[in-house]
Amino acid sequence: MSFLVNTLLRPVVVALWNQYQLDRLGHVASVDLDKSRRTVKISLELDGESSPIDLEFLYAVAGEDRIEVTEVKCSRPWMATLVNEFVPAEKKRFTVPAVAARLL
Repeated sequence: MSFLVNTLLRPVVVALWNQYQLDRLGHVASVDLDKSRRTVKISLELDGESSPIDLEFLYAVAGEDRIEVTEVKCSRPWMATLVNEFVPAEKKRFTVPAVAARLL
């Protein structure tokens, strides 16, 4: 089941990445959901970086088609600090397809 969920979730993450025009920075290499811990791990291969950037998002389901990022961890600590301390809460809420929210 986990493989299927991750397979279905990856296009949603890539769509969000592209929606914010971040695809010009690089691409999403992998996505891994841990429903029991309510985390999504994403590995990014970004232009100019010699190694992937690994992100871990802790999330809460905020409705039938909304999720909210509650904390970010990152292989680059400064990025986690930037997101956790400076990105407003309303920018950490995302509308996702209802089927994706049910999988979370």
